[in-house]
Amino acid sequence: AEIEIGIRKLVGPTPWLKMTPEASRTLVRAERDSLQQVTTNLIMNLRDAMPAGGVVTIDTHNIAVPVDDTAEGATTPPVEFVVVEVSNTGHGRQFFDPQLFEPAFITSASGVIMLGLVILHDIVAAAGGFVEVGADSGVGTTFRVFLPVV
Repeated sequence: AEIEIGIRKLVGPTPWLKMTPEASRTLVRAERDSLQQVTTNLIMNLRDAMPAGGVVTIDTHNIAVPVDDTAEGATTPPVEFVVVEVSNTGHGRQFFDPQLFEPAFITSASGVIMLGLVILHDIVAAAGGFVEVGADSGVGTTFRVFLPVV
């Protein structure tokens, strides 16, 4: 809730941002300011990737990811995460480029720059999490940030 208030203050009243937080109030291994920086970075980059307009949506939910047990009979409990999913209704990408998390990576011929994704990646990795990127050409792009529950 605090992060939502901070984001609303930053971007102001706008019809292009939809927030639907569903995660329970769960503690994660990251500082509030770092989480706000990650979320704000994704919001602004996904907004800027829609020059013709569209909607940026933020969803949150909890998930338990099974651990691959390599020892016979091992029963390791699943790892619990809070997932912050930020998506847009832009043109999407047909492929994932591993350079996406390098500084000032240019994502298209039109020169759209995903600034700060390297910082986002570093913050999430330092918290013990990871980022998934999915895109459907003509539909939009989705970033899923997985943050481990404390």
